[in-house]
Amino acid sequence: MFPSSYALYPFLSTRSLPWNVTASGAFRARKVAEWIGINPMEDVQKSGGLELGRGQVLDMEGNTADLRQKLFSHLPEPSGSNSRVVSASFGHVLLTPPPSSNASFIPPLQGSWPLSNLSRWIRERHIGHLFTPFLPAPVLQLTPQKQQLLHRLLYEAHPAGNTQQSTHIVEFEMVLPLVTNEQNGIPELARSTFDSRHEESSISATGTTHTRLDHMCRIGNQFIVDLMLPDRPMDIRFSVFDSSVLPQKLWPTELQKYFEDLSFFFYDGESNASPPNAPVTMFLNDVEYRLRSSVSVRQTQADTHAPQSEISIPATSESILDLEVDDKSTVCKINCHAPSTDEDWRAFLKGCDFMSAMRILSSGKTFIAADTDIAL
Repeated sequence: MFPSSYALYPFLSTRSLPWNVTASGAFRARKVAEWIGINPMEDVQKSGGLELGRGQVLDMEGNTADLRQKLFSHLPEPSGSNSRVVSASFGHVLLTPPPSSNASFIPPLQGSWPLSNLSRWIRERHIGHLFTPFLPAPVLQLTPQKQQLLHRLLYEAHPAGNTQQSTHIVEFEMVLPLVTNEQNGIPELARSTFDSRHEESSISATGTTHTRLDHMCRIGNQFIVDLMLPDRPMDIRFSVFDSSVLPQKLWPTELQKYFEDLSFFFYDGESNASPPNAPVTMFLNDVEYRLRSSVSVRQTQADTHAPQSEISIPATSESILDLEVDDKSTVCKINCHAPSTDEDWRAFLKGCDFMSAMRILSSGKTFIAADTDIAL
């Protein structure tokens, strides 16, 4: 799948990046065009992409790896009430060389190289990486079919004696209440102060008015694999989450109190009251979980279709506001709820190919939006 040479290109982002990345620069590996005017991007209709698996997925050691086995090998088989969901998020895998005194557009590895040389350089120099999400081209054409506001807490733990590379996760999510504006009929957040830092506090698409805080808490294990696709405009972050629903009676006391305080804030609190703060730590089964993120999410869902395919691909897009650091991001993902079946797994990979390989609209217009990340 990688017959050509590759190089590191400087990556510019209109979003904020960690300070050490800003100081040293961030770079994305991309295929080098062999001829002027020839598009170096992969044509998945010819190559078969991830779906057909004609190429090879390589790990950082240069060894051939099976993507599905790589994802599942660090997790036990789900049993009983556990469910396994694999998600693919789209964006860019950025290489981050050690911080330096001056930011530079000059890549730390200059010239073009075979992929094996590039991966060896990353491994031997211990080059770090990060994943920055970005909306893929197919999603930007779609009209949202469903929209809702969510509040999400994510806690993680690394208990002693854990030999797996997965992370213990507690995910708490609830649907924020919407009320209909009497003047324009548009559903809005019942307490806009909770979400006041969003650019928009109202919902411009059809929504549902909730009379209670619908909620769910799940506990399980998560494992993440970042897949660099230098032949495509987009890279992919794969995440597998084995989880089960945690009944409310088994919630940690810290989470139970937070939920009660937040419910009071929305329905019984004074108009000038401030929302409660999420607990920073909580204990469950004698394991300490620490808050990874507390976010407000504007979530939209829409179906798209890959070329020459009648199978719809449900895509979920999220505009996320981190309530702890006041940072915004946009994420698009597709899910596979039955990854153990070959048919569903192949359909999932087909969706991944479609989302990550498409670059422009059929009209030929290039996407560059207000919050676009641009790889030079």
